[in-house]
Amino acid sequence: MDYTNLKSRSFFTWRYFTTNFSADFGINYKISNWQIGLGMTQLTDQRKKSSYTFTYERHYYLQSSYKFRLGKQMELTPRLLVQTDFLKMAATLNVQFKVNPWLQIGLAARNTKFLGANVGFYFLKKFYLGYSAQITFGPLMSLNKYYSHEAVLSFTIPNQ
Repeated sequence: MDYTNLKSRSFFTWRYFTTNFSADFGINYKISNWQIGLGMTQLTDQRKKSSYTFTYERHYYLQSSYKFRLGKQMELTPRLLVQTDFLKMAATLNVQFKVNPWLQIGLAARNTKFLGANVGFYFLKKFYLGYSAQITFGPLMSLNKYYSHEAVLSFTIPNQ
């Protein structure tokens, strides 16, 4: 089967769906305008092999950001995300610019030949609606036709 042809009808058959258990862990520390976080995925048996030819591998994440206030309503927040399985590593640098209390725009770049841009809106004090588009350069270009899209809707639980 040609997995690069996602338009193939046979790709989305019942044979490729499965349910597995996965446990992840993360911790985040924030003080003033700085935050740092660590995370691990696949805490269950990392050597478990699926019958669908992929292996669950443990991955480690390190993220950090610092928020610079540029006025009463504007903020600039550079973020660094490092992902590794100790064989390969990917680092993403993201810069977010909060223009006012409801609008945020950003740019991202990854060392694995990736560029991205995003825009998001805060509304009703607890909700965020965002959209991002990424362009891939290099060997993965033929798989995703050079770009991908992502939308997010989030809700912030208020502090008590």
